[in-house]
Order: sequence, then C-alpha cells, then structure tokens
Amino acid sequence: MDLKKTETNRYTELGEFLKARRNKIKPEHIGISVGTRRRTPGLRREEVAQLAGIGITWYTWLEQGREINVSDAILDSLSRVFMLTKEERSHLYALANKSLSMQVEPHQTVNDSVLNFFAKFDLLYCPAFITDGYWNLVKWNKYAAFVFGDFSQLPTNEQNTIHLMFCNQDYMSLFEYWEYHAKEMLARFHATFAKHNDDPWFIRFIEEMKSKSDSFASWWALHDVNSMTNIVKEVKHPAVGKLIFDFVSFDIFDNQDYKLLVYNPDHDSSIKLSKVADFSAMQERYRRN
Repeated sequence: MDLKKTETNRYTELGEFLKARRNKIKPEHIGISVGTRRRTPGLRREEVAQLAGIGITWYTWLEQGREINVSDAILDSLSRVFMLTKEERSHLYALANKSLSMQVEPHQTVNDSVLNFFAKFDLLYCPAFITDGYWNLVKWNKYAAFVFGDFSQLPTNEQNTIHLMFCNQDYMSLFEYWEYHAKEMLARFHATFAKHNDDPWFIRFIEEMKSKSDSFASWWALHDVNSMTNIVKEVKHPAVGKLIFDFVSFDIFDNQDYKLLVYNPDHDSSIKLSKVADFSAMQERYRRN
C-alpha cells in the first residue's frame, strides 16, 4: 500500500467534504443577507473563515486538500458553522485523522425493524441482548434470561454487562474461563471509553467499578484495548450443563451507540436449549388447561 498516496487521498477527501458542506449552507440561515447578484450557491470561503475564526488563506488550503494539521478547536468551529450532524462531525474528524470524544446519546429507541429481527433469535435458540452506549441492557430475549439469569429482578443500575461480569457472583460463576472473558470484555470497554472519555457517566461508572471490584481496578490500570475478535464462550449452566456459544456483536445502523449481542450455540448446545423450549411450551399448555 502506498501510504503517501493514501494520506493525499484523505486530505483531498477532507477538502471535498468541506466544500460540499459549504455549498449546502444557505447564507440567510445563519444571518447573512444576500443580494440578487450572488452566484455562490452556499457560503463563500471568506465567510466560512470569518465565522469559524480562522484565516481565509489557511481555510482555502484546507479545501484544496493541502497536507496541513487541523486542531480539534478548528474542527469544532467548522462543525458549528456547517451545522454538522453527529455522523458528519465524526466523519470530519476521521478525515482529519483525529479521534473524536463524544458523549453517548441517552434514551434512544430501538426501531421496529431491529425488534422484529431480534425476535427471530428465539427461533434459533440464541440468547440475545441489545445494549446501549453505556453497555446497559436495553432488551433481552427468553434464552438470554434462561442462560444468564432474569435481569428484570436486578436493580436498574446493575443491569449493565460490565457490572454483571465483575460484581454479580451468579453471573460470573457461569463462565468456565471467567478471567479470560472478563479481561477481554474490559479491553473492549476500554476502547469504547476512549471514544467518550469526556462523558461524566463513564468517569463516574469507572470509579464506582474500581471501588467494587479489585479485578476491575487492577486490569483497568493496564490500559489494554481491543475490538471484537472471534470469541467463543463456554457457560456452565446449573440446569443443562455445558453450553458453548460463538459470540457476535452487531452495530445497530440508526443508533450507533447501540449493539446487538448474539450468543450462537453450537450443535449440542442448540439441542439442549431446544429441549428447554419444548419444556416451556408444555408448561404453558398445562397452565392454559
């Protein structure tokens, strides 16, 4: 791979992105009066530079795709001037080769298409969860409740996957190799925190977890980070014995802080869980009769 060419393409893309957003902003929307002879479809470069508090020459170089470093303060100013959405702002930072610390958006909803898809995991005997940007449980199916416990019986502030893995003894005891999975999960959580390190919730939660779990405190200090890899989880279930799952995580496209977590059982585990389903169906028919 030609790294120099890749860098040049990134700067070119940054310039084109800024130009496109400049052309989309109508001057009257930000209080600039325009005459009938104005030919620019959106803002002029000098208007952007003035509104963002940067030099016109420097901004022109940016749009031309020159290889210059851009500070976070300038990116924030340009985001404000161009009224960028969360996704557009994140894209701008990526093009400028910058990391973006953003707060999680609370109280998002899960759309019906995702919920309909989520319901199908019951037919496959797959425990499944939806988590928010803070790794709180938003929704879980009946197999998740059977395998990992009835989370509805927990206080709301304990319905969190990190809290469960480090503070809930019943949940922790399910994992055959708890230390391995706890470290792996914490490394992924650390990577999430890096994207939201100014969010007060994360700061408060991490301090709370340090006080509750010595393992969390000591491993957090290692600063290990990791994204998803191939993960196999072995569970020691008190009722059906050993269960083996491939663990998969999906981003939810219109709620980027939300994740769909699926435990896909191997053949033997699927058979065990299918018998649980048959038993539950028999119980339900008995209750109705």
